Amino acid sequence: MGMPNLDPKTAMVARRLLNEKARTDFYTFQRVMHPHASSHAYVDAVHLRAICWKLQQMVDTDLNRLAVAIPPRHFKSYLISIAFPAFILGLDPSYEIICASYGFDLADPLARACRQMMMSDRYAEIFPATKLSSKTPPAQFLRTTAGGYRFTTTTSGAMTGLGADMLIYDDPLKAGDAGSQAARDAAWEWVENAPSRITLGKGQIILPMQRLHADDPIGRLKDKGSWDLLELPAQFALPARVQIGPDQFKDFKPGELLFSARFTQAILKERRDEIGERAFNAQYLQAPAPPGGRLFRLEQFQRFNLSSNNKKSQYEAILMSIDPGVSSAPSGDPTAMTIWGVRGLNVYLLHAERGNWTHAQQVKKVQAYRSQCHCVLIERSHSGIVLSEGLNEAAPEPNNLMGFTPKLDKYVRAEAAAFAMEKGRIHLPHAAPWLPEFEKEIVVFPHGANDDYVDSMSQLFRQLDMGFPYTVPLKAYKPNTPQVKVTVY
Repeated sequence: MGMPNLDPKTAMVARRLLNEKARTDFYTFQRVMHPHASSHAYVDAVHLRAICWKLQQMVDTDLNRLAVAIPPRHFKSYLISIAFPAFILGLDPSYEIICASYGFDLADPLARACRQMMMSDRYAEIFPATKLSSKTPPAQFLRTTAGGYRFTTTTSGAMTGLGADMLIYDDPLKAGDAGSQAARDAAWEWVENAPSRITLGKGQIILPMQRLHADDPIGRLKDKGSWDLLELPAQFALPARVQIGPDQFKDFKPGELLFSARFTQAILKERRDEIGERAFNAQYLQAPAPPGGRLFRLEQFQRFNLSSNNKKSQYEAILMSIDPGVSSAPSGDPTAMTIWGVRGLNVYLLHAERGNWTHAQQVKKVQAYRSQCHCVLIERSHSGIVLSEGLNEAAPEPNNLMGFTPKLDKYVRAEAAAFAMEKGRIHLPHAAPWLPEFEKEIVVFPHGANDDYVDSMSQLFRQLDMGFPYTVPLKAYKPNTPQVKVTVY
């Protein structure tokens, strides 16, 4: 917050008055201190005032549970994990604060920025009574001479023996882990149960995060009336009134942008195209889709002429993906295999077949196409391992069998293929004898009787995102990611 051109005496008085205001008003404090903690230019915006107002209520009122749902790159961590702990320790240097994030790579820079702010001369002007206990304090454990601290940890870290007046969980769930039920349970366990493992003095908890899943921590706490929730989408779908100060409000109209100075319509469109509609709706619009909704729409698949695009030489790689069944009985789980051609970022379905086959029939079916494929991807289940052993016994060459270990539930795995569909990267033939059965299954997923083709397609796209062995010529599929050597059968 710069000063206009004033004579030295007037400038000194203005600085003193500004410091006095920053001593009690968090919005003023974070504006004054921003240059001392960040190299990025400060841009004032309505959402910053809204968050500051809520945080001020945690100082001035009995508000002790605050959740903030806001898109990434909107200064939430600067306000809540950097400036607010410094402000609280300025007001009360004996305050005990624990700040946690999903990983050290996120938590450590926030701790260092807070230390930089608290060691600045301007901070000493505003809060002369608050002093750090060392001239070179460790960023992870910022202690004051009055016994207060800002302690940094992760949601997998320990807090044994610590007490806290305030817990700040800044992004307790990693975006890449949101599809894992176990990861969501672990993040929620930390939010819900960590206070019981420490001495929680004033009992204040703040949860700032981008929405990632309908079942993420904010999704779960919505049913708990003890939390005050501030939801700020990048673009408003409905009329909304947001409080930004005492008796001050900002009314948003449908379609209005939250942070138009940084996130214009064009930039938001770029982000939607980059991460896909479902992830964008969750992270930027704070509207994660409820689990179980249909993922695939036929009109979003591209089409091609199979009869003129069925030669191996027309593709960079030919990949087979197999979801092995466990029974040859008609009522059992069938085996499904799909064969795909890859050109750059585009993937073409060349063949699909499904049946309740015996082990010998499975081996025979795969062997019929195996020599034409650069890689045969097989789910690493019991039946998949048995199939792989049978294939290697039948013909050790070509050495192109690769195992895939599913780590997420079916629906989440399928989202990788749905994202590729949205991007226009999946091409289905205009016509093929096996096509109606394939289309019928995928459009009703996850509510259909079968999901074998979906599993076969999903594991292929999950593996494409992770990388194939260097023997598979897929340089153009992920041009910025080197292909990696992975476990093969």
